[in-house]
Amino acid sequence: MNKKTITIIIILLVLMGIGCTSSPDENDSDDTTNQTDDNQEQSDGIPKQAPQLSIVGGSESINGNKIIKLEHRGGDKVTFVKGETTVEVNDKEVVYNLNEDDKFREGDTYYIYYDSHSGDLVMINPNKKDVESISDELASIPGMVSVRIIDDASHQIIADMTIR
Repeated sequence: MNKKTITIIIILLVLMGIGCTSSPDENDSDDTTNQTDDNQEQSDGIPKQAPQLSIVGGSESINGNKIIKLEHRGGDKVTFVKGETTVEVNDKEVVYNLNEDDKFREGDTYYIYYDSHSGDLVMINPNKKDVESISDELASIPGMVSVRIIDDASHQIIADMTIR
């Protein structure tokens, strides 16, 4: 066969659909639906994943009372606002006392303490309120605590740590 004949045969085979790897029915699989759902999630403003960052947790002592220290070491920012991010200590939700400075960015340090007056676990940052000034409100947080930070929009865990 000559080159022209082979080219014509190839063109005819392509036009007839021979050599296709899927039929039209196979293209109606769940993959197409999942792609549509992903696009809908984006148009609804719901992120596909939680913010990605490095958080280091530890404890400090103020007047003999243990408080939790969270340090942002890099990555995405997290906004600590009810309905956006949930912080739990030993499965108890933390109350935010951050006012307008609610964005946890690289280099920031936030603290969680147990308020002996209200019985709440409270998150503060030193930019708003000097940590030492809360010493009369403090009661020590128990020995070992579990701290979990959850992105409310994606329902994914941002951080899950045990602090001694």
